[in-house]
Amino acid sequence: MGPDAEQPIKNTAGEARIELELLPDKELGKGDKTTLRATVRDQNGALLPAATVNFAAADGRVTISPASGSTGPSGALDVTLEGRTNSKGTTSVEATVADAANTVRVRVPDGSVFLWAVVTLVLLWFSSRAGSGQKGNA
Repeated sequence: MGPDAEQPIKNTAGEARIELELLPDKELGKGDKTTLRATVRDQNGALLPAATVNFAAADGRVTISPASGSTGPSGALDVTLEGRTNSKGTTSVEATVADAANTVRVRVPDGSVFLWAVVTLVLLWFSSRAGSGQKGNA
């Protein structure tokens, strides 16, 4: 993770430990995608292949695909997060395996900036057409 990356907000210790990393760590607006990597280790820090990891989003701001799977030989499992909204703020995704869980924050951008830009461009287009004496149809 880069220096500005959100750090996990919860990690409950048990026999296994889950490390979560967003690749890349970025805001997820509607339709944007990023990879969430879960790496599973045992209590001694050794990587755990074939561990089943389940993922859950805190709300409807992101979807997770697949929602569960098994770690590979490197003890890691990659899933895709996709933004479902432009509702500004943060949401979280939780990963669980056996008796361990970890949660990572996911940032969602303010969609009102995009909407403002679209409305401005449309208004400018109409005003340029009116100023040149042309009708607004294409």
